Amino acid sequence: MHSRIGIASFVCGISSIVVFIGSLGWIFFSSSADRVGLLFPTYKYLILLLIGLVVIGVVLGFISLFQKARKRLFGMLGLGVNGLFIFGFLLLMLAGPPP
Repeated sequence: MHSRIGIASFVCGISSIVVFIGSLGWIFFSSSADRVGLLFPTYKYLILLLIGLVVIGVVLGFISLFQKARKRLFGMLGLGVNGLFIFGFLLLMLAGPPP
């Protein structure tokens, strides 16, 4: 039987990717007035949501790997997706803004 905690880790990873892609779309396709107006503080909350989802996903993934008598597939997938998100986010931070 698959670990429910591992499935939760995988869902956190997938949902963090969906929120990240949605926020990028929101940033790139919104007008410049929206970016400096009332909607700008919302970006902070999206980043906090992303960080929370990834941290929860990593913790749940590690917990599911150490459960006994459970399959570890979704735990490893959750750790992989969350780790890939962290790696991609760090690459974006290292790349910096475009010239």
